[in-house]
Amino acid sequence: MRKMWNMVLLAAQEYKQTLFSSRLVFLFGSLIVAYESAFGTLLELNTATGLSMHPFEPYLVLSARPISALLIPLMFVLLLSDVPSVTSQGSFTMIRTSRMRWFFGQLLAVIAMAFTYLMILLLFSIVVSWQTFEENVALFSNWSPLMLDINKLFPDIYIQYSGYLLSPETTMQGYPCAVLAHSLMLTLLSIIIQGEMLIVFDLLGYKIVGLISLIALNGIGCTFVAITHQTMWLLPMAHTIFGLHFLGASSKPIMPLSYSYLYFAVWLIVLSCIGLTLAKKTAFHGKASFLAQH
Repeated sequence: MRKMWNMVLLAAQEYKQTLFSSRLVFLFGSLIVAYESAFGTLLELNTATGLSMHPFEPYLVLSARPISALLIPLMFVLLLSDVPSVTSQGSFTMIRTSRMRWFFGQLLAVIAMAFTYLMILLLFSIVVSWQTFEENVALFSNWSPLMLDINKLFPDIYIQYSGYLLSPETTMQGYPCAVLAHSLMLTLLSIIIQGEMLIVFDLLGYKIVGLISLIALNGIGCTFVAITHQTMWLLPMAHTIFGLHFLGASSKPIMPLSYSYLYFAVWLIVLSCIGLTLAKKTAFHGKASFLAQH
């Protein structure tokens, strides 16, 4: 129990260092990007048409648009750019834990930060759209008029802003809560594996290369998604976008959601194995006293 507690304390230390560091500016930057790339336009559409929104829809639009789907993991990677911190690899930390617990403590911190990051984006979505929704509580069991009726009531506006609306592949394959749950979980898994990649690159001694590689990974993924090239399924981004898994109202998916979960599970297992192997070979600060204890 004490060993597990040490791992949790290490994760909490890393989590606090990120939240109280100058890198928190990337979290606020994410909110600005979310508003400028999706939320603001949806509010303009609400004002122009009088059609209400579901509180979850701004987030789902954000996660479905390729350029926005690029910025979500990109900002998160920049937020995590100092993980694992120098403090967590210092002698005072390492003599109190093992290398395995150190690695999983770092991974736990990444998971906590990823969850916090997405919850803040979702909360921002709810706050932004709540004023358009408060009189239509029944919308929790269906999509909003803005997504379902704008093409019939305002065809010109629909054509102009179709890129800011959820596709039929999303609205015809599930209700908002179910779609949101899949979208959040798949995005969470995606940014967790990217945080784990940062840890692995740091253990290799190539943190800057890792940052550049992750930026390139997301950029290439965004390009393939934008042109709907089949190669997109080799990269994480396509798996995070719910609507890409389907074609219209067809019940048979192009890419089953279970395959996307399996894709991320394989990545997590492989990266964990690599990370643990590297952690055992890494010369942390205070290595002599560390080896004496283990």
